[in-house]
Amino acid sequence: MLIFVPTQMCQMIFEVQGKTDNYIRLAKDGNGVEFLASRTLVEYEIQQEDLEISSKNNISRASLKFVFRRRMEYHVTNTFMQVTQNYLGNDYLKFKVNNMLL
Repeated sequence: MLIFVPTQMCQMIFEVQGKTDNYIRLAKDGNGVEFLASRTLVEYEIQQEDLEISSKNNISRASLKFVFRRRMEYHVTNTFMQVTQNYLGNDYLKFKVNNMLL
């Protein structure tokens, strides 16, 4: 069974260990995060990136989120077509082997 998930999110959390907000506090610089390379990857396209700064238990933390959209052309050419080829190829081989055995 093939499962197609069109949108996925990746989240990374960074914390300053051992020092409280009184000593070290993470802060955004400019937009915070900016993806500079091509937004089109092999299997996905980057739709959005976001950086949130917060404090949990008096510890500074940064939460970085990326939203990915699956590229349909990759999914079709690298999964659906290959499975279909294998299925048709196996049926052809079964037919040939069965005819040889008769």
